[in-house]
Amino acid sequence: MPSLRMQAYTAVPELVMDVASDSEQEPEAPLIPARMLNEFTYCPRLGVLMWVEDAWAPSHDTVEGTHHHRRVDVPGPDLPSPAPAEGALDESDVSGGAPVAHPGQPSPDAPFVTRSVWLSAESEQLTCKMDLVAATDDEAVPVDTKRGAVPNIPEGAWEPERVQLCAQGLVLRANGWRYELLGACGDHPGDRAYLAAIESLAGDSGAHVHVNVSRAELLQRYAAAKIFVHGAGYGEPDDKPERAEHFGIVTVEAMAAGCVPIVVNRGGQPEIVRHGIDGFVWNTLDELEQHIRLVASDESLRLRLSLAARERSRRFGKDAFVEGMRRFVTRGR
Repeated sequence: MPSLRMQAYTAVPELVMDVASDSEQEPEAPLIPARMLNEFTYCPRLGVLMWVEDAWAPSHDTVEGTHHHRRVDVPGPDLPSPAPAEGALDESDVSGGAPVAHPGQPSPDAPFVTRSVWLSAESEQLTCKMDLVAATDDEAVPVDTKRGAVPNIPEGAWEPERVQLCAQGLVLRANGWRYELLGACGDHPGDRAYLAAIESLAGDSGAHVHVNVSRAELLQRYAAAKIFVHGAGYGEPDDKPERAEHFGIVTVEAMAAGCVPIVVNRGGQPEIVRHGIDGFVWNTLDELEQHIRLVASDESLRLRLSLAARERSRRFGKDAFVEGMRRFVTRGR
């Protein structure tokens, strides 16, 4: 219903100015590798030498560790997995960590297991390569391989290793994917009926619907989001342009917050998002799915598009509009 859609997309038109101006304050700090937290916890001086000064040389222990690490260093299947895989992990396998079914051990409850997983979390300022991740539908557990025997202490691992695993857990938590739908809705019976239908669909799919949220909460959810999807106008006839978004301030707001926009090729959306440069433009639902899967599975691509989207959003910020108006008025004199 158009009234619900329009309210949802024009709730906070000033947001893009606030977020865009915040992004101009100073360059973002580099992400800290979880491994460097391990080194710093073990010895702060060693951590600074390795991370800040880049002073490191291989030793007999590190060469031997690399040899023992060879199995978990081979990348396995991509995360996230759509469903738990059957079978147990073949500990003698060095092919990359795909789950292997063993006779007598097939189990639908066995976790999906993969190795050598690179992930980053801007919200935590962390990046890491996890030796192994075991995942079920709602849980992912990092496993780190270390040289030597398990220490005889209550915690089961030394503090540097616990810190590193905790950092990996934070990164995994930050990369959990779910669909959040935010919008505004008034008291008109038609709007309420449309909202009820959306909530029913969301309940069946596991999506989360948030209605009439505060500006503060909207800012928080923008900041936490990784991908922004826009589909207003999809499936509508060409002679009904009013059913598409004529500009789409919400798209620029999301880009200013660092979301990667994946928008329908209707209305003003393709004038905002440059396909493959600062987001993606789709025509069919198959294309939409492909773009979402691509961004969700490629962290380096997501980060690159996120930075480009932030920069692109400034083109539609307050300063740009003021300058454009100044040139227009000056030219008309």
